[in-house]
Amino acid sequence: MDIEKLRLREEVENAHAEIERYKEIIEKYKIKIDKVLIEYEEMKKETARATSTIEDVQKEIEEVENSYNYIRNEYVALEKEFMNIIELSQINEKSCMITLQEYASKLSLIKVIKEPENKGHETFRIIEGGKTD
Repeated sequence: MDIEKLRLREEVENAHAEIERYKEIIEKYKIKIDKVLIEYEEMKKETARATSTIEDVQKEIEEVENSYNYIRNEYVALEKEFMNIIELSQINEKSCMITLQEYASKLSLIKVIKEPENKGHETFRIIEGGKTD
């Protein structure tokens, strides 16, 4: 019986030693898991920031594209109007001047237009109402 008790005691001690060894292994893995979880949280935050930045950039790109399309459409419309004015000036100069005065009245701006460099002293202004002076 003493031998049996000794054998059982030895098995219990071995089991306790093995349990302690596994506890150490578990503690090491807990530390590694904690590090991974911290890195994961950091990556999650970085991903959220990057996603937000990407969404902001996409919105800005969309705004720029919309502005570009608007400006392009306005340019095409102005180009057509300009061509119409040129055609009108070749047909009826007086009618062309009236059309230009109408455009100037719509602008409601004061714009200084200078003659070519050799006549820099002559300055014409298109004033509100489409009149020139």
